[in-house]
Amino acid sequence: MRVLIVSDDQVFARLVTRKFESWGHRPSVATTGTEAYELICQQPFRFVITGANVPGLSGPELCRKIRKLKRDRYIYVVICENQDKAVLQAGAEPLGLMAGLQAGADDHLTLPLNPLELRLRFKNAKRLLNLEDELREGPGMDKLTGVANNASMREFFRLMLADYRRTKRQGALIFVHIDGYDRAFAEHGYDTTQRMMAEIAAVLKRSARDCDLVARYADDEFCIMLHDTHWDKCMPVAERVIANAESISIVVGDETLHPHITIKAVNFPMEDLSVDDILALPDRISYAA
Repeated sequence: MRVLIVSDDQVFARLVTRKFESWGHRPSVATTGTEAYELICQQPFRFVITGANVPGLSGPELCRKIRKLKRDRYIYVVICENQDKAVLQAGAEPLGLMAGLQAGADDHLTLPLNPLELRLRFKNAKRLLNLEDELREGPGMDKLTGVANNASMREFFRLMLADYRRTKRQGALIFVHIDGYDRAFAEHGYDTTQRMMAEIAAVLKRSARDCDLVARYADDEFCIMLHDTHWDKCMPVAERVIANAESISIVVGDETLHPHITIKAVNFPMEDLSVDDILALPDRISYAA
């Protein structure tokens, strides 16, 4: 789980960082709310702990901007507020629990921080986020791209493979890999990369037949499950995919991102290989335009 600590208090940031590291996480630190928001736009953080009165965007302002992001996974936000009278008298305005929750925060902690309380609150957040992941990764749709997710594809393929073996039919899987996905993620961030994946998913749905299943097989790969056909007869699908993918342009500031894809295929059924065996085959058939 990616954790972001937002605080201009070096002592607080160091203390919380050490706690999260001792719990097996590698937190990042931002000293202003503005810097934090820029990092959140670039990386898929799941847990954010922020001071109420950090420079730049305040804790509530940061939370409101986070809630406006279109993310396929939830970001849990905790706002910390200093209740020390001397600090408040020095000029810090008290936020209050209700104001933080109205801004979209999930939890509210008071300072000075109790490490035990932080750990209990974090365990509660992890439980909720893990539940979301279990529901998301179960059979259903990939929320971001609107195509089937990996679990749905595997379940459908399992039924399809059994039926094709019984009826002596043939099918094919086309794997569409996005080359340079990791580099694009590092250079342009999470939101831009996921927008690119949504555009590619739309291309795949237009390129495939209505009876074929399009799924997001991995972060950087899609799969098209073709009915009643063999790879050598469905190359026109690959040609349409490549032609349409080349037309995608994602504008990022002064740059334009053009995705490049590699297509490989697998025919099925294949001897007595199981669903997992077929999907994991290292010698997929490569397509060259």
